[in-house]
Amino acid sequence: MGFPKIDFEVQAYPISPVLTANLPPANSKIKFAQLDPEKNHTINLSIPISGAAVGLNFFNHIVDKLNHISPRFAFKIIVKSSNYTKNFIQKMLNIKNVELITSDKDREIVEKYEVVYKIN
Repeated sequence: MGFPKIDFEVQAYPISPVLTANLPPANSKIKFAQLDPEKNHTINLSIPISGAAVGLNFFNHIVDKLNHISPRFAFKIIVKSSNYTKNFIQKMLNIKNVELITSDKDREIVEKYEVVYKIN
């Protein structure tokens, strides 16, 4: 049984125009260097997490696995502080190579996404 099939289309939209811009060539060069196994650059991963996603073990699992693969990974996890995210934030505080970036204000979280995108 179940529900009837329906057609739908998802239209992605950026939370910030900054996140739609192409990286300047110098930044692209840095990104490619991070991925070169011959170099010992830190591999920076920015992970913006919605409040709804914190209950999933996926993020804990992927951070743990990547940390075991290589010490080169550095995680910047951006998450809004709330009652729903406090357990997730507490868990992430104890994981190596994780920098938590939090705020309890939506606008500040978006601004933090932009800053991390620009420097990471």
